[in-house]
Amino acid sequence: MTDDPVVCLDGVQQAALSPSLPFHPPRIPTLPQIRWLLRAALPLPTLDVTLALALVNYTQCHNLAAYRSHRKRTLQHLAQHTDDQLSL
Repeated sequence: MTDDPVVCLDGVQQAALSPSLPFHPPRIPTLPQIRWLLRAALPLPTLDVTLALALVNYTQCHNLAAYRSHRKRTLQHLAQHTDDQLSL
């Protein structure tokens, strides 16, 4: 038995933990911390009018395609629930 004092780690006594576990767990950066690091390390692109219009056009086209893709299923879902309520 060692004479080292028992250190409490989050309510668990250090002596009860496996000796193979490190006393200090590895510290992994959080997602916001990674964003800060990337923002500092990578240059931000400049946004001009032409690029902004291209991005808006791209987003609008893809949103319209998604709307059309899901419209048929949404209408079927609404029709089914309307039929269910009428049968009650």
